[in-house]
Amino acid sequence: MKRILIDGRQADISEAPIAINWEYLNLSDPGKKYSPYTSSLTLPFTPKNKSLMGFGDVVGADLSSVRNVQDVDLWLGPLRFIRGGTLKVLSSTKDGYQGTITGRNRYIEAIEDYTLDEIIADCAATFTYADYADAIESLRAGSDAGINPGFILPRTLEGTITSSIWTIYSVANGHTHEVWLSAAAIITQMIAEDVLTMKVWEGDALIDVTASTLWADLEKLYMPCWNWVLYDGAAWTLELASGQRLINGQVVDRSQLVTFGGRTSWDFIKAIAQLFCAAVYQDRTEITLVPLANISSAGAVNLSGKVRKEKKYFAIPGQGSVNYIGYNNTDNLPKEYGRMTVTAPVKPAVEKELLTLDLMLPGQLWVNQYSKNFFNTDFNGNGALATAPMLLYDSGDPDYTTITHGTDTETDILLKVLTHFNFSGYWAPFQMMSSIGECYDAEVFIDHYTLSKLRPWLLVRINELGGLFYLNKITGFDPDTGKPAKCQVVRWGEGGYSVSTNALKFTYTGQTQQIVITSTVAWTAAVSGTPIGGVLIDKTSGSGDDVITVTMDGEVFANNLITITFGTKVELVTCRMDEMLLVSVDTIGTQTYLEAFSPAPSVEVMSVHGGLRRLFWAIYNGASRVRSGYKDLTLPPMVTTEFIDITGLTVLELPDTDFTFKVGYEAGTYGVSSANYEVIL
Repeated sequence: MKRILIDGRQADISEAPIAINWEYLNLSDPGKKYSPYTSSLTLPFTPKNKSLMGFGDVVGADLSSVRNVQDVDLWLGPLRFIRGGTLKVLSSTKDGYQGTITGRNRYIEAIEDYTLDEIIADCAATFTYADYADAIESLRAGSDAGINPGFILPRTLEGTITSSIWTIYSVANGHTHEVWLSAAAIITQMIAEDVLTMKVWEGDALIDVTASTLWADLEKLYMPCWNWVLYDGAAWTLELASGQRLINGQVVDRSQLVTFGGRTSWDFIKAIAQLFCAAVYQDRTEITLVPLANISSAGAVNLSGKVRKEKKYFAIPGQGSVNYIGYNNTDNLPKEYGRMTVTAPVKPAVEKELLTLDLMLPGQLWVNQYSKNFFNTDFNGNGALATAPMLLYDSGDPDYTTITHGTDTETDILLKVLTHFNFSGYWAPFQMMSSIGECYDAEVFIDHYTLSKLRPWLLVRINELGGLFYLNKITGFDPDTGKPAKCQVVRWGEGGYSVSTNALKFTYTGQTQQIVITSTVAWTAAVSGTPIGGVLIDKTSGSGDDVITVTMDGEVFANNLITITFGTKVELVTCRMDEMLLVSVDTIGTQTYLEAFSPAPSVEVMSVHGGLRRLFWAIYNGASRVRSGYKDLTLPPMVTTEFIDITGLTVLELPDTDFTFKVGYEAGTYGVSSANYEVIL
């Protein structure tokens, strides 16, 4: 039995069916974010309904109430199918008020009411520094510094870069460069203001967004805060500028630069969901992001034995053989830049722009002087800056920049360089299902209890169709009629991953080795163990196939662990450089010009575990290094020291005195040396 409650008051409904529809991430149309909704329904003209609708059917009535019917609950027997939704009344006829109910609710309205401009202002209110150097350091590191809610001053490009000097303020031009704010800081501020509670489906559980693996990417995604600038007043603060702005020689009215293209904070969340290929599940109290990459076979809802008939597709409806998912690029940036390609078994072959993200990439130029890609925020070539949302990603490859602000200067500041976010890993399960291309329109008998269990993070099992499926959508279903639900299901394919090794052994400080990752899901990487910083990794996250470069970082006794997390699964790679203790170098004595060292230099060493080691050597004449190289040594395991002869070295070509032979763990550091020796003819 169905019930409709409006502001807690039960409306009168007819016996006519009320068809419900459910789709959260439609694989045929992945750009849209859906809520549960009904098909057209009619509320009869009863005294109660007329009161609830503000008597909107009466001639001359105030229509404000009937146009804004909020806080609507739709109950299907014991199941509250829609909580706090909206009744959109389209018309009144002789039969009653006609409209639809959607899951859009007051909670979403509250999110939209807290605008992005207000969020930026609230975050900026906490930014204040007495010293220019401290302000710049904060804007360099952002939230990395732990003293900044997430603002940065990224190195962008406005015209050709001819110098490392970057003027962010001059008397003639005013403030010329805005700050950017991280997506994580925006979400944190919304949570702090109690307008947002956000969960993420991860590890077969709902967890706080700040504890999710998505958070590391959200901390690296930045939005331009157009017109918010570093300001020198009583202290160094962030202020909202007005008037005009000079961009690459062109005067631009700041009113043309609109935060996130003038979109709402809810649009911001939906853009995040697009990047992460995530369904947006909402109720009255919280928002849940459900990345397709985080869905597993655990807890699948069993619909086996309930299928009455089906229509089989050999590709997901609406897809081409080659499908493009990409950014909304400007005219001076190739449309192929930053986009991913999804292939499907569609014949005949046809290309399709399946999804253009509601996010713009500005223009980009290659600057040979620095061999870096810089996004061009030159307004001249990017008129869409005024109307399009933008989110860029910390490339991890900063640029040395000297920043001047009036008479204040900070030299060689490593500013973040932003690039596009590579979202392909989060979309890998989408690619897998598209490659399988097996889809069914099925009529499935679903009762109230089964309907109550269906969630966007749970797959369905239909044994008569061959296993696990993603529930793409339910349309035109009324469980009270006893008729089956019209369901579209897509064959599920599990994500896969592997790493090339579970152990790395290093022979010398500064050596690099690689871990090759093959993955169809997003992943993160972190280093633990002793000493802290014993090894360095060049990537802490990825979205698919990738290579992690691991560097031994100046620690002789390193014993570290790299943890690589794929969703809920973990792979461990041990990293060790066995102990090699340098004790001394024997005095070499007088040596003959152009001949081999006689005797050969002998180094006293100790290694507990034994194995291959790389020993660097150098010859110095005073403070000048005049020859260097290395020798690979195979050392036995031992607990006492022994002498290793370094053979094959020849004496310098020119006779002189005061030469010194040194050895060390890396090419630039030689901590153990012999006494001076003389070269004779």
